[in-house]
Amino acid sequence: MISSFINIIKDDTGLKALLGNPIRIYPFGTKLGNSPTVPYGLYTLITANPLNVLHGKASVDSSTVQVNLYAESYDSLDKIYEALRKALEPYAYIGSYRTADNDENTGLYGIIVEVELHEDRWKED
Repeated sequence: MISSFINIIKDDTGLKALLGNPIRIYPFGTKLGNSPTVPYGLYTLITANPLNVLHGKASVDSSTVQVNLYAESYDSLDKIYEALRKALEPYAYIGSYRTADNDENTGLYGIIVEVELHEDRWKED
């Protein structure tokens, strides 16, 4: 499920323009050092489960990926969110988003985005 998220965003020109190439959206837990290149994002898998049915195997897997985006200004953050949304919406849903307070230690603005992905499973013969 994480690979689906990465495959959707990795070649998006709008995100590359704002977050560099390769795009600076890293897995949670990545060591970014004391002064990472800003803006950037972090992602993690929140949930993943099959959409079960009464008869037969689940035909779809569903997952939620959380993406935290950080920027030096609210305007920059808003542009990054819009680019992420534009890249994702043909393939996934934005389940929710909420702004985070300006970080006291770094001074960065943040937004948390939950992305809902639904993938068809391979059908067996």
